[in-house]
Parts: sequence; structure tokens; C-alpha cells
Amino acid sequence: MNPLFIGFLDNLNESCTRSSEIIFEISEAEKVLDLSSLRQIVDILKQKGYGIAIKDFGIEETSLKSVIDLEPDYVKLDKSISKGLFNSDKKQNEVKMMLEVCQQKKMKLILGDIEDEKDLAIAKMLGVHIGQGFLLGKPLE
Repeated sequence: MNPLFIGFLDNLNESCTRSSEIIFEISEAEKVLDLSSLRQIVDILKQKGYGIAIKDFGIEETSLKSVIDLEPDYVKLDKSISKGLFNSDKKQNEVKMMLEVCQQKKMKLILGDIEDEKDLAIAKMLGVHIGQGFLLGKPLE
């Protein structure tokens, strides 16, 4: 939301990187006081070729409103959903619901913090688009 941010990105792109290789994550853990201003920034970033993700999505009404209003490219589910996904009908139903929303909006669903083979198997069965977690690979240094 800093007014100097877009200029900073323009300078960065001129010197070292392509916007298509960068995805900005908007954390649902942070409260957004001015959603319309954030939407304007998201629109500018998308026009410049950057990807947008909503991170820590918690399947709450306010979170769903953010997804609908901001139209990100990706929705990353909160880690609380991946833990024990294999034995929770409630969590599996939440993932199914988000997959339907993502399909309608042409977004990709990310399930993070996958650390159990059973959770990974259920995520694959449900059709989750992208997985992250130590089970799939440790972060590069």
C-alpha cells in the first residue's frame, strides 16, 4: 500500500527480474482496512504481469469476500487445513468448496504445510492444484 512500491518494482524489473516470475502473497492474517485501495494495487500488479496469491486462507466469510473482491491468481489454504486432512470430512469438504470457487474464478488452489503422506494422498484425490511442504521438498538455501 506504500505509494512508492510500484515505482520500486518498476526499477527492480529494469535491472534484474521479470514480473512473470514473481507472485505476491497477501496474508489473510493481516487486517485490510481499505479493500478498494488494495484492489487498485492488485489490479496494477496484475497489469504489470505479477501473480497474486491470498495466503493463510481460513475458510471464513471475510476470507471468501477477499477472494471474490481481489480475484487473486492463487489461494493458499491455511496450514490448519492440511494437518489431518486425511481423517477430517469437514476439512475435505472445505477443500472441495474452495476448489469449486477456484474453478469458477480460474484460480489455482495451494495446500501448504503438507507433511504427511496420507494428507498428500487425499489432497491429490480431491484435485488440489499445488502442494507445498517439507514432504514435497525442503526450502532451498
